[in-house]
Amino acid sequence: MIAPRKIIISFLFLVFIFCQVRADKPNVIFILADDLGWMDLGCYGSKYYETPALDQLAKEGILFTAAYAPHPVCGPSRAGIMAGKMPVKTGNVGVTGSLSTHEKTMAEAFKENGYTTYFTGKWHLGMTEGRHPANQGFDEIVGVNYAGQPGSYFYPYEDIGQDWIGGKRRVIIERDVLGLSGGKEGEFLTDRLTDEAIDFIQNNREKPFFMYFSHYAVHTPLQGKEEYIKHYEPKGNELDTRDVLEKIDDRAYSRIRQSNPVYAANVQSLDESVGKIMNTLRQLGLEENTIIVFTSDNGGFSTTKGGTPQMPTSNLPLRFGKGWMYEGGIRVPAIVKYPKKVESGTKSDQVICGYDFYPTLLSLAGLPLLPNQHVDGVNVFNPKENSKLNKREMYWYYPLKHVSGHTPSAAMRQGDYKLILDLDTEEVKLYNVKKDISEDKELSVENKELTLSMKNRLVSFLNKNKPVQN
Repeated sequence: MIAPRKIIISFLFLVFIFCQVRADKPNVIFILADDLGWMDLGCYGSKYYETPALDQLAKEGILFTAAYAPHPVCGPSRAGIMAGKMPVKTGNVGVTGSLSTHEKTMAEAFKENGYTTYFTGKWHLGMTEGRHPANQGFDEIVGVNYAGQPGSYFYPYEDIGQDWIGGKRRVIIERDVLGLSGGKEGEFLTDRLTDEAIDFIQNNREKPFFMYFSHYAVHTPLQGKEEYIKHYEPKGNELDTRDVLEKIDDRAYSRIRQSNPVYAANVQSLDESVGKIMNTLRQLGLEENTIIVFTSDNGGFSTTKGGTPQMPTSNLPLRFGKGWMYEGGIRVPAIVKYPKKVESGTKSDQVICGYDFYPTLLSLAGLPLLPNQHVDGVNVFNPKENSKLNKREMYWYYPLKHVSGHTPSAAMRQGDYKLILDLDTEEVKLYNVKKDISEDKELSVENKELTLSMKNRLVSFLNKNKPVQN
């Protein structure tokens, strides 16, 4: 029979070991917005949208001013983030994403290191052939659907055949959000997903967890809480009285001011969600030991072929928006908070991309890297890698037309320069996007040698990776 004293000592030893293991493994919360533009937050310069929680997150962490999405549309960008590599290397080039189970996702990497993993929201990486999030490393999954947007932001979250107010289309049942029964009339999707996420945090506060909170917000359909919409209705004209739309290209019109009250209401709900998550961490004593990442999958939806006053947002001073290779389509907000290792209240003009978060989060958590998986990602907080970040070559490939007016194109950035290649005409455009964030001054004629060199490397990259639509 074991003596009581020995039992107590053994118990205390186990508690000590558990606490040491728990303290060595920070929680990770990755918050991904859908179609949120670079200029859609107060901390990035918006005067129209009200985002106090995200502004506070930026004050408590680091805000990146030169962060890029892996792709100008949803699915491929999400594949790049999850796999830690350029989307073309995962076979993703079209709007709808698809992620092979041969890729070891970020979630799988954390799960293999003892984390409980949780996914909620928009997946858009395939729901068949084992590509459901349950087969990609997630223990718990809440509120997914089979499409790239919700049918409705209001309970029961079923498609109502409307993207624009007053516009009708056929009902697409794949857009119905699944598994969120028990709601009530007026319940808003962003709020419901947040409540579910908070329940998960509370139930798993004693062990390390990895949460991937992939919001449907702020993607269409254009919907928001009525009281929020009324708040923003007069504000747009008070700030800016210009016409809403401007023809900026033979192919498209773009929204040139932020004044859509419905979109603003959706942004506010997204911001409140982040605030609730942050408050929960504080209340549970988890704030100091939790890494928070906030970013978007691509630029704001500001540009369409025909143009409609109901377009969601403006990305100015960035050119164009979602779907395009211009900065408005691929430059996104990105904020990281981790009190133990990330200096608060800082801004960085370091050039980063969504696929960098995979190795960065593993490194911050003290976990082993997987260089054969996150082949394009770089730990953005490793001083030895900083000089490489701003010099490396980054590539984007989108060989399809898009509702935004985009026609097939590819792009690359190296150093301060970005080159855009029209895949139909082979026309190239060159910009110094560090000095000219608006891409107003086209430089290919006066920089012929650089233009030819970058074009050749871009074509070589595409030929080497043999991109195919997935």
